[in-house]
Order: sequence, then C-alpha cells, then structure tokens
Amino acid sequence: MSWVKKSLAVLVTALSLTPLAVSGAWVPTARDTQENPPALTDIPSSDFDEGGYAMLHETADFVYYWQEARDVLVVTDKRNGYTWKTGLDIDPTRTKTVQNAACRDAKNDYNDDLIDFATFEALCEIPVDSLTAIDPAGPLLANSLLNFVYYKKGASDSGYQIDTVYSSYLKLSLYDVNSTLQNINGDPTLWRFTFDTFGIGVDSDLTMTIVADITLTAGGFALRIINDLLAGTALPYLSTISVAPFMGAVGGVQTVYTATPKTLEDDGDYEDESGVQTEMIGGYAFVPDGSGGLIRFRNNTVKLTEYTAVVFGDDPSQTFQNYELALGTYVPFKTASIPVFGIAHGNDQAAFVAYATSGAEYMQIVSMPEGNATYYNNTFAKFKYNYRYNRIYTLDGDNPVPSIGDELNQFDAELHYDFLSGDGTADPYPANYVGMALKYKQYLMDTGELTSIAPTATDIGIRLDFLMADTENSIIGYQTMVATAAGNVRDILSDVMATGITHISSGLIGWQAEGVTLGNPSRAIFSSAIGSKASYRDLIGDFSDLGVDISFYQDYYLINEQQISLYRNASKHPAGWYGRLLSYEEPIDTFFYARPIKSAEWLMKQANTFAGMGVPSFTVDGMTDHLVTDYTGDVTTRTDAIILFRNALDALSGVGELNLTQPNSYLFKYTDKYLQMDVYTTQYLIETDTVPFLQIVLQGTMELYAIYSNFSFYTTKDMLRMIDYNVWPSFVLTEKPAYVLSDTNSSDYYSTEYELYKEAIETIYATVNGALGSVLGAAWTDRDVVAAGVIRNRYDNGVTIYVNYTDQAYDYGAGSVPAESYVVLGGE
Repeated sequence: MSWVKKSLAVLVTALSLTPLAVSGAWVPTARDTQENPPALTDIPSSDFDEGGYAMLHETADFVYYWQEARDVLVVTDKRNGYTWKTGLDIDPTRTKTVQNAACRDAKNDYNDDLIDFATFEALCEIPVDSLTAIDPAGPLLANSLLNFVYYKKGASDSGYQIDTVYSSYLKLSLYDVNSTLQNINGDPTLWRFTFDTFGIGVDSDLTMTIVADITLTAGGFALRIINDLLAGTALPYLSTISVAPFMGAVGGVQTVYTATPKTLEDDGDYEDESGVQTEMIGGYAFVPDGSGGLIRFRNNTVKLTEYTAVVFGDDPSQTFQNYELALGTYVPFKTASIPVFGIAHGNDQAAFVAYATSGAEYMQIVSMPEGNATYYNNTFAKFKYNYRYNRIYTLDGDNPVPSIGDELNQFDAELHYDFLSGDGTADPYPANYVGMALKYKQYLMDTGELTSIAPTATDIGIRLDFLMADTENSIIGYQTMVATAAGNVRDILSDVMATGITHISSGLIGWQAEGVTLGNPSRAIFSSAIGSKASYRDLIGDFSDLGVDISFYQDYYLINEQQISLYRNASKHPAGWYGRLLSYEEPIDTFFYARPIKSAEWLMKQANTFAGMGVPSFTVDGMTDHLVTDYTGDVTTRTDAIILFRNALDALSGVGELNLTQPNSYLFKYTDKYLQMDVYTTQYLIETDTVPFLQIVLQGTMELYAIYSNFSFYTTKDMLRMIDYNVWPSFVLTEKPAYVLSDTNSSDYYSTEYELYKEAIETIYATVNGALGSVLGAAWTDRDVVAAGVIRNRYDNGVTIYVNYTDQAYDYGAGSVPAESYVVLGGE
C-alpha cells in the first residue's frame, strides 16, 4: 500500500469525525473540577475625568481610555500623538434642539448685558455633529462599539425583515440597552464588554446578550465575541454582529452656529446652518478586493454603492436565498481571500490594519462611501450568524416560503487591530497599505501560516498549462474533442526549453477521458486519444529529470450529473434541494457544488494514482477558493470544510508540491505555487486605486503566477504590471487551434494555440525575468508612487526597480526610466 493510500485511509476516517470535533465540546460533570468564572470588576467612578474618560492601561507605545456613556475605546499612539477611537465619540446629548436652546438663552443673557459677546460666542458657536444632515440620532448610533442585526416577522409580514440594535442606543428609548466594560481578573490588559438588550422584536418581548473580551496588545487591541456567551430569546434571529463600524471614519456634517453682536439698532442674534460638511482629511481605506483596492476619502457628488465582500467567497447555501443561481445575473466579484482591511489617515502618518484570527469564514467586510447611508467614509467588519433562504415544500419547487436557518453558525469572532505610525524609518511598518501588508504578513509568519522559501533557480519561473480536451454534443450523447495530446505537450515543452527557458511548471487541464467537463473527479480514467497512463508517466518522468514540473490539473468543486452521480456527492441547499449554478453554456448548462467531504476524498483518491505515476506536484482548483455549507444529513459548515481541506493538503504536502488556484488564506500554509493571481480589483466605482497588497503579503513565501497572458494580458503595460506586482508569467496552451473546443464548455479559452504565442512566451519571459530575476530570494520592503504612473519598488538586497507606465521618460536623479519601461538599480 502506497504512502498516499495509507494517508487516504486515515484521512477518510478523520474526515467523518471532523464535524464532531469542531462542534462538540467537553461537558464537565460532578466528577470533574470546573474552571472558575473570571472575576469582573467595574471601573471605579473616580477613574472617570470630567469628560467621562477613564484610563485603562498604558504601554510604551499606547495609552488606552474608555468612554462609558458612549461605548468608545480610545487609543492614543504615543509614537505620533495620534488618537484613534472605535466610534465617533460625539456627545449624544448635544442635539440641535439642545443647542438651539443654549443659543437662545445665551442671546437673551447677552442682550440683557448679563454676559459679554465673547461668552455668547463660546456658549452658542458649538457645532452639532450628525451622521446625516437630517438625523439627530446619528452620532449616538456611530459611537457604538458593537451593533447587531436581527430578523423579525409579524403575522402580516410575507418575509423576515431586519432591524439593527446599537450598544450606545441608550437615550432613544426605542428599547432598553445596558452596556458596560469591566476588568477581568485584575489584569489591566483584559476587559469584558457586555451588551444587554431588552424589549426588541415585533412584540417588544425579546432579549439579547453579547459578550466581547478586549485584550490590549503590544500592537493595539483585539476584540473577541464569545460564542458560548451569546444569549437571549432573540438569539435564534441573530443575523450579524458588526464591530466598531465607525472606527477611523472620515467625513461628517455639522449644524454650525454663528453669533452676531448687537448694534445700536439691533439686538445680538445668531444663525444656524445645517448640513455643513466637515473637512475631509486625506487618506484611504484598504479592502482585500482581488490584489487589493484603496478607497480614498472624498466628498461624493452622487450616491455610490458600498463595497461588501464575503471573506473567502460567497456561500451558495447561505449568501443566496434560492438554491439556484444563474451565471450572468450577478457581477463576478473578486474573492476576498484574506480577512483583512485597514484605514490610513494622512500620508505615512497614522494607520491601522485589522484582521480576523477566528471566525474569518463568517466575516464580511463593508466599506461605505461618503454620501451613501451617511456623510462618512467608514470601513468595518461584521460576522454572519444566521441567514434567510427560501424553503421548498413542493416537488416542483413552486411557492417557496421565506425562512431563516434553524441553527446559528457557531464560532468565536476575533479581530485584531494593529496601529502603524510614520514612514517606516522607526520600524518596518509604515502607516500605509505597504505597512498593513507587511504587518499582516508578519502575523502569518509568526503563526506558521507562511514560511520564507529560498529560490530554487537563478531565473524566475513560468507556468505553461495545457488544455487537453473537452466534450461537445454529438448525435448520440457526447464526443470528446482533443486539442492537445500527451505527445504534443512533450513537443511544445521541448521547443520552449530550446529557447533557454528551463524553470517551467505545467498543469494538464482536461487530461482524462471525456476531458474537462465530463472527466470524473473521483477517479483517474485515461484515454489513449488524449494520453494513456504510460504516456503520461513517461512524459512526467522525462521532464522531471530536466527540472520541469508536470502535474494533473483538477477542479474538485463544480460537478455535473453527466459527470458523476449527484446522490451523496452534491451539496444540498437549506431549501432541501441540491444547490446549483446555471451557466447557459453548452453542452452542460447546470453545475452543482461538490460536498466538501467529497472534494477532500476525491483529491486524495486521485493523488494516490498521480503519486504512483511519479508526479512532482499536485494542481488543485475549485476547492481552493470556495466554501459551501452542505446540508446533506449532518451539516458540514464552512469551518468544517476548512478543516477538511487543510487536512487533505497537509497529507499531500509530504508527497509533492502543491499548486493551488487562487487559494484562500487558510491554505497559504500548504501552497508552493499560487496560480492565477489577480492583479486587478472588481473595480467598484468607489475604488480609486489598485495595489499589490496580496502580492506583498505572499512574496518570498511561494511562487506567484499571474493570470494567463493569452487573454488580453500581454501588452507592454501588462508586462510592467507583472514586474511591479512581482508575479511570474503564465499561459494556457493547445497544440490545435482553439476553435476545436468552440462547442464545448471550454469555449472561453478562445485563444490558446501554441504557434500563436511562441514568440510572446519568449518576449514576456525575458522582459519580466530581466527585472524580477534580480530580486529572487529578496524581501519586498516598500512600494511608492514617485510620480503619476511611475512606481518605485524596493527590496532588502539593495535592489530598487522603477516601473514607468507612462509614455514619457522619467528622470529619477542619477538616470532616467524610458517610457513604458523599467530600470533595475543596485544589488550585486
């Protein structure tokens, strides 16, 4: 029995137990000694100053305060003197009504000569902040450390509606809120925030308790929402919990008051002007959209849609109410593959990066533009506990009934906020998106999720995937169309190597009988027309001796019922039907989502065959960047799926290298080659910049290969982007013209013939290698825009690479960067 087969037997057993291990908990009995609850102590009233702030703790870099009446944690960064607040920290008692009364009283006293004009000005000219121009309650809502959304449904409602409750909602009396911060066990770094709500729901008879522990850390603070302490009769209806939604928010409006002195003819008076925009400071929010997006703070003249991302991608079972999703009815958003966001104020002055260390699979990141729901730019995270879906009771699927989940998602949600200061001269983390990326990278390194690698060659690599075959309709059934046979792969690779390009890795797409779409992911069935087992074995072995990595490329996520039985293989939607994706393609127009346990099992089964053929690596697609909750029998959650996939890849990592297509962060630990790396964002209208945040995080820990150059990614500026983003080129190739597959589901690969790209492969590789070959094994330390369209990247081996995207030469002092070119400076 092979090593992989032994591992498979162990893994299959482990897979069946994993959900129990995840959701189960040790239950103490009278025979055990139980843990004592933490000792909670209120903050003494004497600790609060006149402004209502109490100092919690002080370190070498930070001073922490708490504003009890507003639920605001205040962090002063001693390195730059900048103060961050988890909310707007606006006095909710100072409303327009109150201030108008203050102005009237002061005016009367002034006109009666009881006070002078300076006092009149001081008492009256106090602006009143609002979340919107017409919402006097806005400041109160935006102070809240936490808020939650819950579902409610009355007898006359056709579906579940939502309502939001804020931890600082004390003064509005719509319902009762009691929130407080207490110290834990006398440790000045540990605090517990308890948020109790009463009188919510359609009948105002529901309660909710949320408990969050706050740890004051060396870099900032962490907040953990404890799942086991969530309680109350409203708990089954809990939708989301948001954390510090207005931390770092920029913008706002005020009602401004202006006092006028009295004259011989007229009494003193005052005027008020509502909706006055406060000064917009410079800076931006970072969001993990594709490679990374920046949303610069600005006053918008039109209402723009917010950025909202489900971390690790949409869940077909929970993100969408219906079991059926039609491709083309929604924008194919880039996946937020890392649970990270950040905010920078000023240029290299003050910033923070926030990242989830628990519950990331249920995290959503939201960035609201100014002028949308409020007059603020704000970015924050929220966590999903329950969801709406349409329950089906009929055989034909008609008349679905709006419902919510029977069980909540079970997880602790933990966010870390690390603060950055300055331009990076005092420490390696400047207060910008580069510092955010490097800080998050260090966290991944410290936790063992990333490890630095040494270069294995003196030149960069290139990825040459081969599209072998796919299926089209025939008079009877289907017929396989072969675009590349195993022998063609041998010829093409030999031809490429003859040009001097030798650092090559390749994946064979559609390698088995019936090609890409109908090839069975649970088995390895070979076809002599495409490649027999013997011919593949010889191909892999011969090129392995030459240092070329050839592997079999397989999607373990999307399946169809012509390919494999759906029974016990396809994931079920909570509606009770198999979740499905309508592609409107030919010949297969409906795809289903593989059960996570099956994805892991199939990977191991095929890997056993591949390992026996001597493959140096495994290429995995689909399950690397998708998570689906499976409602077949005992529910397999997103958390369970992550554990299944990590276990499978951990077992394979000891057999060969792993080439993963756009992996989510929970798989970074096992990734040797990152395939199809995004170099763009989804291009929301509110996104102002695209940056290589993800590339900075991963550079030096794995090989990074760009999206295929075949498809409009081969121009001079595209090559410059590869250099700028430190990614290596990749192509997908066929021996025959692409039209051979025009009637298959692979018709999207519209230009693949090797003869058309032979010169482009040489040119693109030589261009990119000319720059990135000088920084192999070096760490990327900084990236800045030195002029519009001109980028400077710095590495720790002393190399600086200027990239000039413009059509004009750029002078950098000692030399010049030609138009649409690059220059490499320094190094050995």
